[in-house]
Amino acid sequence: MVQVDARDVQIAQLEKRLEAALERIAQLEEENAKLREENAKLREENRQLEERLVLAFTRKRGNLDREAGGVPGVRPPGPR
Repeated sequence: MVQVDARDVQIAQLEKRLEAALERIAQLEEENAKLREENAKLREENRQLEERLVLAFTRKRGNLDREAGGVPGVRPPGPR
């Protein structure tokens, strides 16, 4: 009959916990990589949208300035 030492039991339990922890770390690393990729895509999309917004604002501002004769805050003559 094989006698089981309490230390052997504890070592076996710790090995199982370590294995589970390592698996969880691998899952989290994979998830982290996906989130980093998604984040990079979203940052690029955000940069493009900001660029379009500035461009649209600049065009709108240019149109308003031309309509006002180039003087900010002055409306062109015409019906109101």
